[in-house]
Amino acid sequence: MNNCLNKGYELSFPERAAKYTIIDIIGRGASTIAYLASDESGTEYILKEYCPHALRLERSSSGALLCSEKDRDKFERGKLEFREGANKQKQLRNIIRLRNETPPFHGIYEANNTLYLEVTPYAGRTLDRLDAEPLLTKVKICCAVAKLICQYHNNGYLCLDIKPDNIFVLTNSSEEILTELVEYIDFDSIRKKSELSFGRSLSFTKLWAAPEQCNPYSYNKICESTDIYAIGELLFWLVFGRHSNFDEHRSYSVYPFDEVSDTSIRQAVSRTAIQNTLSEIFHSTLRSSVRNRFQSVSELTPLLEKLVSELENKAYIVESAIRPKDFFVGRTAELEQIDATLKEHNIVFVSGIAGIGKSELVKQYVCAHKKEYDNVLYWVYDGSLETAIAKNSTVQVKGIQHIPEETDPQFAVRLLKRIREISEEYQYNNLIVIDNMDCLLEEMPSQEAWEQINHIPGKILLTTRTVEPLYTTVMIDVISDSNDLICLFGKYCQFPEEERESVRRII
Repeated sequence: MNNCLNKGYELSFPERAAKYTIIDIIGRGASTIAYLASDESGTEYILKEYCPHALRLERSSSGALLCSEKDRDKFERGKLEFREGANKQKQLRNIIRLRNETPPFHGIYEANNTLYLEVTPYAGRTLDRLDAEPLLTKVKICCAVAKLICQYHNNGYLCLDIKPDNIFVLTNSSEEILTELVEYIDFDSIRKKSELSFGRSLSFTKLWAAPEQCNPYSYNKICESTDIYAIGELLFWLVFGRHSNFDEHRSYSVYPFDEVSDTSIRQAVSRTAIQNTLSEIFHSTLRSSVRNRFQSVSELTPLLEKLVSELENKAYIVESAIRPKDFFVGRTAELEQIDATLKEHNIVFVSGIAGIGKSELVKQYVCAHKKEYDNVLYWVYDGSLETAIAKNSTVQVKGIQHIPEETDPQFAVRLLKRIREISEEYQYNNLIVIDNMDCLLEEMPSQEAWEQINHIPGKILLTTRTVEPLYTTVMIDVISDSNDLICLFGKYCQFPEEERESVRRII
């Protein structure tokens, strides 16, 4: 049932001479309804009415809230907690570092058998009501939220209900969002750590809550990491437009960045460096166990700032889109050998005869280990390394274009130099793949591009039919496991199971 007061409703308090008129309903939380109201002079206020959604309440024709006898004790206890929340808001206003992020209120008043908090309105809106904003703006807001929550923690408080409709984003006179300053506006949920005990009710929204909040027997585990979980969930929601699920709460969880519904956000998270930072944040916030999360917001904030820096970067690397075959069997030992060799050496060749599967093997390696690198740059050698780099449109640097007066080698070298500069500035760890290197390095027509590649931070992986004597080589031989060969045969030539032995003999 909708228990909100109607627009135009006139409200007065015995303690105040003013009479208020409800202009609009601007929000509804688990325990309160927020109204925009004006007094007789036209001055606008926000009135927060205690009206818990979970209790069976009726609204009389006069506007009074009527509570069933069964819920009366809960309703009265809730009113006390609502008043305590207002007093807490006043206490937090007195903490210098929380003054700007804590909205002032004029008083708490009784009417309609409930309580009202009168708050000065500021220009802005809650995070859930923001129009379509770029991911950079959303992450900056999330970073500001983390810094604010850190201040609460430093003063002995936990917020325990961090969600978009409890975060007020301020705007300036031009209605531009002020991403550096946010307000947390649900003071019913804030608790001193010393107040947490079994049986003591907590105000929170289950969809945004950490697991330990939802189990009264786990209240002893509630701590700063409980709020950290909610910040991670907030960021997840801002990126994916949905809540995370249980399968995404593991240390090895892989997130579907290519399935982000918002086109602009999907483009923003297409870079491996962005995905890696987001994954690192989620892996240390969205965990079922408290001990597996960051223990302090100060551990989380640098990653959020790093993410902001990455998104602000105007000259970023547009990396290769590598698409291996969906069906791939065997070569486990070879993949492990490539990985182990790359860990020891910066430059590794994968060598074997034509058609043995070197290129596909390297693509499979790249996709399995992509998260270990900030960027993957993939070029196919075609007789000239400079031409391959200049003509390959899948590897670009934002803001760097091939100008008409440049030759391919000149553009390739300029592009590689810029990749190196960006990688050194942002401390990128790159994986550079050069496929089908059909000659020895010393036989290449030009060495300049290769010299530039050698100065780019990261690892270099090359496939070749030759044996490069100057560098470490992983040799690829034929697939020897008959079971793998039978699987491969069956992919292209289906056969009944009773003919499996015949297929084995043929192979």
